[in-house]
Order: sequence, then C-alpha cells, then structure tokens
Amino acid sequence: DRTKRSKSAKAAKREALRAAVLARKENKSSALDEYTVNDQGDIYDEVDEEEYKDIVEKRRQREDFVVDDDGLGYHDDGEEV
Repeated sequence: DRTKRSKSAKAAKREALRAAVLARKENKSSALDEYTVNDQGDIYDEVDEEEYKDIVEKRRQREDFVVDDDGLGYHDDGEEV
C-alpha cells in the first residue's frame, strides 16, 4: 500500500532526525561528525585558450569521435558543455 510505505518512510526520517537532535543535545558524535572528506587533488586541469583549442582539435581527430548520428539526436563538437 502506497500510503503505508509513505508513512513508514516519513517515520524513518523523523526517527533519524530525532536521533540526530538527541545526539547533539547529549553532545554525542553523529555519523556526520565522523565523516571526513579525503582530498582527491585537482579534478580538472586549468588551461589557457590555446591549450583548450589543441585539446578540442585532438578530440575531433580521434577515430571514435562522433560529430553527428545522421540526425538521430546526438551531436558532439569536441568542446565542453
């Protein structure tokens, strides 16, 4: 029953919130307090305009590069969105 699932999901969220509030009041650590984000380093390269043009041109020259799929909806010009 959809109503029953909806209520149980709401009840679970409510209970999780209640536990977090109680943990904060009792000065206990929560899962959020214990979570750490590991530094992954740079996730993208910063390039100037000339380097970017070279990257795009190399993408366009690859054998598997798709420019158009005969009008079926896919188009790629090698540039970022």
